[in-house]
Amino acid sequence: MITALDNFYCREENLTALWGRLNAFEKELLAEYVRSGRLDSDDLTELCQKHGRSRKDQYYFQSYRITDVLDAKSPARLFLIRNSVPVPLAAFIKKQLKPLKHQYQAVNALGEDDADEVVVIRENFEKEFFRLIKLANQTKLSCTRVGGLPTKSAMKKINEALAIKEYSFDDPDGVSSFRTIEQSVRIYGMARLALESGIWNIIGDRFVPGHRSGEFLQASRVDRCKMLLKEYIASADIDELSRIPEVKVQTERDPKYSSCRRLICDHLAHCPVDQWVHIDEFLKYIKRSDALFLERVTGEIESYADYERMYLGRSQNWRQLEGRFVEIVCLEYLCTMGIIDTAIRFSSGGTYGEVDTIEVDYIRLTPLGAYVLGAADSYEEPKLEEDSGFIVQPNFEILLSEGAMKETHELFLDQVAEKLSDHPACLYKLSFKSAASALDQGIPIREVIEYLQDWSSKEVPQNVLHTLEEWSQSSQKIRIRKAIILETDDPYVLEELKSYKSLRNHMIKELPYVIELDPKSPIKVKREIEKKNRFCIYDAES
Repeated sequence: MITALDNFYCREENLTALWGRLNAFEKELLAEYVRSGRLDSDDLTELCQKHGRSRKDQYYFQSYRITDVLDAKSPARLFLIRNSVPVPLAAFIKKQLKPLKHQYQAVNALGEDDADEVVVIRENFEKEFFRLIKLANQTKLSCTRVGGLPTKSAMKKINEALAIKEYSFDDPDGVSSFRTIEQSVRIYGMARLALESGIWNIIGDRFVPGHRSGEFLQASRVDRCKMLLKEYIASADIDELSRIPEVKVQTERDPKYSSCRRLICDHLAHCPVDQWVHIDEFLKYIKRSDALFLERVTGEIESYADYERMYLGRSQNWRQLEGRFVEIVCLEYLCTMGIIDTAIRFSSGGTYGEVDTIEVDYIRLTPLGAYVLGAADSYEEPKLEEDSGFIVQPNFEILLSEGAMKETHELFLDQVAEKLSDHPACLYKLSFKSAASALDQGIPIREVIEYLQDWSSKEVPQNVLHTLEEWSQSSQKIRIRKAIILETDDPYVLEELKSYKSLRNHMIKELPYVIELDPKSPIKVKREIEKKNRFCIYDAES
């Protein structure tokens, strides 16, 4: 018997003949199961309604299976073993599948009742990240010891600086009621992207402009968006599953969600540009193409049972878990990058509706997003501002004008000059104190000279250049650093030791002008030296 079945299923002409005996409902049923990898009760019910099929009665807590919607003598049952399609038969059915066509019922405008809030960031995403860089550069932006994310005080500073505030149910400023940044949505996503892309770095207990902040500031708008998207997709630290507030689950494996994010972006590329698509319609196509996209990465998912106080089998359906995962990707990250607009609704979730949630009702692919995702061949940027410049004046003041490069210049000048005013134009002044501060941040005065010469709208005055050259030459003459010193009270003994070849191999250099300092006082000594208008380099790591 087994041999006969094996011989039958191994011959493709037999499978082709069997497939030809199926009616339209049976073919679509098997095709959708093989394509997506999973059909829930809701999917089976929808297919039955589409084809006018009856179904078996079921108990309230009982789910439909594929065989429950097939006739007892249906030839489709020959493709099934225990309500699933074996791999060899699935491979045959895949050959019969037609490409999935995305046909969205999109709308141009939303009604008042379609959403609680519409989030439109688009090209403004870059200015919002400029504000993060500027904030890290000008203020003490603290981070948590565990997790390395903004503290509550830092979260408030960020929200005040952003043009588009944190989303909130009833809080005017969005964050005052939050105890931790994990309760936020917009700020949490921005902080994660800033860290992943190198726009922020962490030194000690605070955020500073990252090693790629300069690259971000000088890139084009499209390249900035691509930079954020690339780092986001590749991230192994961002965990969207843990960001669904109303569910508590654990996974079999420690997941990396790159393939999931890429799948979502691929489906977004099929959405109409500048038209609203309902999230359920968008999710339908994701589920039809690969319902198991999340479980392929996580392995088995177990849900926490409050009554038993332990993790048991998964209790959420596809919409409640995979669907919400997609919403988190869209709202916290893709919308933040300007790739999509979102229409959101404030709701509640959890077993008893005890958890505040923000749900995505509609999404809209932006022209920038379509181009970045490869869905459009071109992108017409909004009219760009002219590049801003600055003028260095003989009195050492620097006048910075408005323009496309203003944020880049402002970030650099904040580190090397004193800011005198912000309005009506940014005014800075070079001074000994600001030059000493630049050295403390690892910026040589020679670099300051080169930057001014490269970007100044007019020639840098000679008296300013002359002074900066003098400062550059004198900036390396006094140094405080840690060293291991061989010391003797007798100069003749020292000369004798220096003559030993075996010791000379371990000597770096002789130090003719050295003072021994109290180990606790290098910073104080440095400040006292600078009060005398002399530069002093303190190398704490030497």
